[in-house]
Amino acid sequence: MATRCYINGCTNRIVATSLELLQNNTFVEINSCQDHFEPMKVTFALPNPLLISAATDPHSFELTHLAKVLCLIDHDRYSLVLKSQNSDSVFVLETGYVEICSIYGSIIADSDPTPLTFQLMLQLIDVLGGTFMESTIDRYNQDLRLYESYLTIRMPGQSDVLQVRCRGSDAIGLSVLAKKPIKINTAFLGRV
Repeated sequence: MATRCYINGCTNRIVATSLELLQNNTFVEINSCQDHFEPMKVTFALPNPLLISAATDPHSFELTHLAKVLCLIDHDRYSLVLKSQNSDSVFVLETGYVEICSIYGSIIADSDPTPLTFQLMLQLIDVLGGTFMESTIDRYNQDLRLYESYLTIRMPGQSDVLQVRCRGSDAIGLSVLAKKPIKINTAFLGRV
């Protein structure tokens, strides 16, 4: 049955959505809203973050970009799919409905008379004289069951950059809006 996509701002009337998580940690897309960025094959073999001891040297990261927004509406699950700029590797971050709508809305909105959350954060960094450089998703916190993420910001008069902890969805949203790199620890990249 055709219906409207539930992501705020999406104009697609043919429905978004379904992902099934198979036992071998592979996501299989059943239906998708193809309006959400680039068309791509969406069957992934993903590493289990609970079984990974990630290295943190600078060579263990890949630059990625937001490639797709996936929704599993029947089970209230939403995911951001990032694709490596150098290979077919992917990273999938599960997040919430509000976060998905914020990211999608900030991308499709040309301008808003009042800034959306990501626009506000970027404006604050700018007003304080800082420069937002990149986002990084580095480790997986097994106790909290979330990826540890941070923003890299350069402030005037400081030789070192600041690393500010944030949610993974905020790291992705800010980077996408500001057109800045999103670095993912290669230990967490899966295969298409």
